Amino acid sequence: MASQSGFDVDSIFDQARELGTLEGRFDPPSAPQQPKTVVHNIIFWSDGFSVNDGPLRQLDDPENAPFLEFIRKSDCPRELQPEDRSTEVHINLIRRDGKCPQGLVVDKSLPWTSIQLKLADGTCMTAEFNYRHTISDIRTFVDTSRPGSPSNYQLLVMGRPPKILNDPTQTIEEADLARSVVIQKF
Repeated sequence: MASQSGFDVDSIFDQARELGTLEGRFDPPSAPQQPKTVVHNIIFWSDGFSVNDGPLRQLDDPENAPFLEFIRKSDCPRELQPEDRSTEVHINLIRRDGKCPQGLVVDKSLPWTSIQLKLADGTCMTAEFNYRHTISDIRTFVDTSRPGSPSNYQLLVMGRPPKILNDPTQTIEEADLARSVVIQKF
């Protein structure tokens, strides 16, 4: 999977592994500890890579060259470095077969919001949706980001008490989910 810029996934993984980067997911300890730990997942697909379930980025794009060079050197790319230097950063390199699944298209000319998703496997991610997107669209986003995972889960809005999102046709606006936290529960 070589590219015009000289970056290929095998050499990125090999060199990062030599320098001590672990492949796969990092599961932070459950007991609260100092310093705070932030985990970033970098997924390499056959057609590029994505960072924290973000948009697909091309290996041969010159703008991505510095990022990939940091990864190759088993270092944290500048864009992922925390403002608080006491925060510990873990980078997970994940290789997936096939092309990156296309997610929802967010039209920034229409009202939109970000929603924080806390998945049952411990992963936290933020996704953007238009107010017109539905609960079904949130489920599609979760399912796409975790191919092969069971789909018999519920989505709940964090609160007291948590509210189950059981109407797949309800919009983000109708469910009052703007800037909310949604939890996946099995």
